[in-house]
Parts: sequence; structure tokens; C-alpha cells
Amino acid sequence: MVPSLKILVVDDSHVHLVVVRAWLESVGCEVLTHASSLGAASMVFREKPDVVLLDSVACGDELQELLGQASSGELQIIFHSASESSAELARTAPCLGFIRKTNDGDDFLGRFRSLVDGIRPRSLSGDPALA
Repeated sequence: MVPSLKILVVDDSHVHLVVVRAWLESVGCEVLTHASSLGAASMVFREKPDVVLLDSVACGDELQELLGQASSGELQIIFHSASESSAELARTAPCLGFIRKTNDGDDFLGRFRSLVDGIRPRSLSGDPALA
């Protein structure tokens, strides 16, 4: 069971945003989507998601700003991409981990659950905190 987490999904594929939203909503998550890395950091500041599911489309200053928030403990990031470079980044970046893009919703949700296990929703704690 996934707690009622607020998830921001950042991806440049509209189809992928729709599919991932449906998968996450099916397990009780509140899902926000953003179709570009541009403005993702502002949306994080404004919406305060518990987790950002981030495709490798985020690059440059936006990525560095998000990683900075993750380093300070203000933000939890999961990289979600078909790109091997994102998998490599996830091994060294301050993030929860990496989920390779898949068409299998059960596989995605199993991996997602294992990465978010222990995260308490901000709505319960006031801060992003591990249980």
C-alpha cells in the first residue's frame, strides 16, 4: 500500500504523463504533471510534492536546482527514464533511485512502492520526512 503521497511527474511525453498518472492514482496517490523541465523547480516550490518522478528531460539549471533541494533533504526524487545516462545519474545523485520506463503497470508500481516505502506525506508531517 502506498500512502496518499503527492507526486509530481515531469516528462516531455504526454502519453507517458497520462499513463503514469493513471497508475499512481490507482494506488491512491495525488498526481500532478508537468510536461517540461522548464518551470519544474518553480512547480516543486509552489506545490510541495512528496516525490518528484523525473524523466531525464530535466537538464541544466533546472536539474541542478532540483538536485540541490534533494541534497538538502527538501525533496525526494525518483529518476524515471529509458535513458541509461539517467540510470547512471541516479547511482550518484541524491535521489531515492531509478525506475526504467516500462509498459507494465504492475512492474512500475512494484518498483515505485519499494522506493517510497517509509516516506510520510507532507500533509501528515508538515515536512518531507522519512518515517
